[in-house]
Amino acid sequence: MDTPRGAETPLEELAREGRTRAQAAAAAEAVRQREEERASRRAVLRIGRTYLLDALVEQPRRPQLITLPRVLAATALCCVMWIGGDALGLPRVSGVGLAGVLVLPFAWFGLRRWNAVRLLRAERAWLHDLPFPVFGYFDTLSAGPEEECTLRVKVWTLGEGPSDEVMEGMAGRAGGAMSVARSRGGWRIESGILRSPAFDEAGPTNGARLAWMRSVIEESLLPLHRVHPIRRVEFAD
Repeated sequence: MDTPRGAETPLEELAREGRTRAQAAAAAEAVRQREEERASRRAVLRIGRTYLLDALVEQPRRPQLITLPRVLAATALCCVMWIGGDALGLPRVSGVGLAGVLVLPFAWFGLRRWNAVRLLRAERAWLHDLPFPVFGYFDTLSAGPEEECTLRVKVWTLGEGPSDEVMEGMAGRAGGAMSVARSRGGWRIESGILRSPAFDEAGPTNGARLAWMRSVIEESLLPLHRVHPIRRVEFAD
């Protein structure tokens, strides 16, 4: 039987149905890929925040009352009280010791997280109060830790800025081997090798990065800014 003019043949109808299915499958695959990308970005941000908080805990600006060695010492003392109190027939002493052994390790992890967030807020406030804007600071601290790495900082000043000799000397105040060069209307300072060795199960951290960046700002850039105003600072790894 002939197909009327303009009407689809059975084969064309099947082909159209196949194209519709393929388009629907492609749309579903695109949605799935977008969801996976969002999940991946959230995971990267979460891991990066952990690296950042670990560095701040490792390099606090002021001595901390609660530290891991003190918690371990207190836990060991509670263990002695628990075992000793039980051996000597002192149930109250034994109970206090047992409670300390059970509570202190979990309390440490909770307090450590709380303290890290508190330190992060203080670091943000310190950066905000600087007389020049700083970019890339927290991004650099959120990068994956390495046992050895180098960092770069670019500095732009108002006007001509300092001489090469002065800039090299000011950069050297931050400590370590430095390389200083002019770059696109500013200065490019590169650190020496920053080391964060790993021990057994403990991997490297970004504590060395944090210490170097703070030193650059406090020892080099703030004194420089008093004579040669800085308009922008940018860190990168």
